[in-house]
Amino acid sequence: MFAKTFITAILAASASLVNGMPTTENTNVLETRDNAPFNAKLTWYYPGLGACGETHGDNDLVVAVDKTVYGTYPNPNDSPQCGRRLRLNYSGRSIVLTVVDMCPSCPPGGLDLTPAAWKQLVGDLGLGPQQGTWDWA
Repeated sequence: MFAKTFITAILAASASLVNGMPTTENTNVLETRDNAPFNAKLTWYYPGLGACGETHGDNDLVVAVDKTVYGTYPNPNDSPQCGRRLRLNYSGRSIVLTVVDMCPSCPPGGLDLTPAAWKQLVGDLGLGPQQGTWDWA
């Protein structure tokens, strides 16, 4: 009887701990940074139909954010990051871009730019990944 009561108590305590734990859903890593600029690895990609449910082309000034910033949702179109604008800084220049996609291979804080955004900010598409900073605009 003692063992059954003890196991029941342990299971109940475990369940309350699990239920109180934060999940990745509806969380944003940047909201906990006191609005400080985020250091980011910058890459570029050819856009198309993005995670926000919109189709964009190479000439659009839009961006994909990493999966920790984008968040996890049953319907990825529901991310509150969709349509949000950010200011990206690189080597004394800056550009404002609109979030339209999620970059699954980007590290935390990393951004994937369209060719137009990359050319305007960095220049040569032949350059490899670069480092920049960004914050919400």
